[in-house]
Amino acid sequence: MHTLITEWEWSPECSGWVYKMPRPDKDRPNFSRTVVNTLMELAEGMDIEELEYRLSFSKPEDDNWLEALAARRRALLAERRGSVANGT
Repeated sequence: MHTLITEWEWSPECSGWVYKMPRPDKDRPNFSRTVVNTLMELAEGMDIEELEYRLSFSKPEDDNWLEALAARRRALLAERRGSVANGT
């Protein structure tokens, strides 16, 4: 029996796994703990706000973290500019 092993990459932009290529050099998939460790490392690389935001969606296509982050940055900058203009 021939088993096809493939390589995948996590994409923060689409909040999902993206297929990269077949791995004919491997004859066995990773152990489950390798997969779990990978997921933990991904989560540890996020700040708590991003993790909470991303976990709040049931469908990955509803996750627009980069847009939400950009909008929040614009709002903070506008707030800061208003404070400076008012001398506070």
